[in-house]
Amino acid sequence: MSHATFAHTPRFAWVMTGTRLAQLQIALFALAAGLLAGVVGYQFGVGDQIEELPIVLRAIDPTYLPGDFFLSASAAFNPRLFFAAFIAFLARWASVEIVFFVLTVLVHVALAGVSGLAAHDLFKSRAAAFIAMVFVLTIPAHAPGSAALLIKSHLTPAVNATPLVLLAIWALLRRKIVLSALLAATAAMLHPLLGLEGGGVILLAFVFHAVYDGTLFQRRILLRLFIAALPLAIVMGVWWFQVRGLERIPDEQFINILAYFRNPHHYVPSLFNPWGFVPFVIALIVGFAAWRWHRREMYDKRYQSNIIALLISSILSMCVAGYVFVELIPVRIVVMAQIFRMLSVVYWLLFLLLAGYAGRHLERRYQAQRIMKQRFVRLSWLTLLSVTGFVLIIVGNSLRDPVPQITLADLEGEIQDVAAFARLNTSEDAVFLTPPDWGAFRYLAERPILVDFKSFVFSDAAMVAWQQRLFDAYGEPQSLGFAAQDEMVEQYHHIDDTRLLMLHETYRIDYAVLFRSTPTALSSVYETPSYKIVRLESSAS
Repeated sequence: MSHATFAHTPRFAWVMTGTRLAQLQIALFALAAGLLAGVVGYQFGVGDQIEELPIVLRAIDPTYLPGDFFLSASAAFNPRLFFAAFIAFLARWASVEIVFFVLTVLVHVALAGVSGLAAHDLFKSRAAAFIAMVFVLTIPAHAPGSAALLIKSHLTPAVNATPLVLLAIWALLRRKIVLSALLAATAAMLHPLLGLEGGGVILLAFVFHAVYDGTLFQRRILLRLFIAALPLAIVMGVWWFQVRGLERIPDEQFINILAYFRNPHHYVPSLFNPWGFVPFVIALIVGFAAWRWHRREMYDKRYQSNIIALLISSILSMCVAGYVFVELIPVRIVVMAQIFRMLSVVYWLLFLLLAGYAGRHLERRYQAQRIMKQRFVRLSWLTLLSVTGFVLIIVGNSLRDPVPQITLADLEGEIQDVAAFARLNTSEDAVFLTPPDWGAFRYLAERPILVDFKSFVFSDAAMVAWQQRLFDAYGEPQSLGFAAQDEMVEQYHHIDDTRLLMLHETYRIDYAVLFRSTPTALSSVYETPSYKIVRLESSAS
């Protein structure tokens, strides 16, 4: 920063040894902090990976579980297609466990890095950069819709795409709309919803600001807008190519299965956990105050203030549409968009604003005491920030999952014992019926299963078949979402031999994993304290 600029901002001026050095310090902290956050509490083979890991394994080996309904149905349309292909490409040189672990660490490093560098760019403050990185790596960004998390303890397509979307936002803040759109388009290959919606919001903010500036119809602005829209349009065409010609079910049935039965916690605002609104509203209020401060004090950053306001306003407006056109006037394409996922971008921008406010005021306090000019004290200041950040990151991430799980062998419980027996003592093409929340059995036992609630298929005909299999196996629940899964688990305790043999005849089930307390005349081939495996084929014959 020039001497003239410092002269106009004496309250905030503090001695820096150069922007490059500051960026290096931020990068080093991001590397160390991302490594800590990625390792502490790391999980593999859990959560959303229950439905993603089998698709990755099928991408690596096309003969993997050929008789599994979920994998076969996902061949028609699979939004994880390019994510799985990316992992499969990397798995040529290392095991899947290593690839997932390394990518998880790199994602955390990237999240920290883009957050720190963007905060430093916005506020010209190393303290703001350090605070922003700690915020992003420690504070759970819980928002309405339960899908707006910036980080997770396990790798998913959305987690993998998030740093690219945030980089795209930062590029927009730096007035680089073409680069921004390219990054969003790349993210859309890994996660179509997050990438395309992020790109759409970026273009929208760019257009609105050009209208505000009165520059929209200038030739250079229109040219940049056209070039920026091109990669997003190409990626949208790629995904459209994947779904063209697929059978469509009536919109009402599609919305009922996707939004209400399977994902009300993501898609239906009136069914969201009301407590999810509380921290988000508080963050909005505090973030608005920080934005007002930024707009008032950082007078040379008016463009950035405007873009931040436009991005947040656009996403919040989209969320209103996500209520109106999902619940009041259901529209298929709006339901599919799962708009509330974009609140992760809002949280990130709020974190930057709050970090900027806190960092600049901390620096002003030290500068007023005229101690920041001393190199030793300045180094102590950065060391204190780093150590504090590391402690918060370790504590914050260990609270999520205190014991890291790096391989499937690290998973514990009777499901491991049952799966191990099935893997070693049944034929590879044997199909199993399991409790509806046992999706992990598919890759733990390396055996096909009839169906599970977590592993959802996205093509129309397949989702109808998925729901029918659930109803045939576990009965039709009265609840929605994962409450329906819990209800089906309870009903599965009381499944009778008639239904089991019907499933055997209809779906060619070979074995069933039952609860130990479930009465049956079928012969048991293996038992644990809570479960038993019964063979259906021999009983039927």
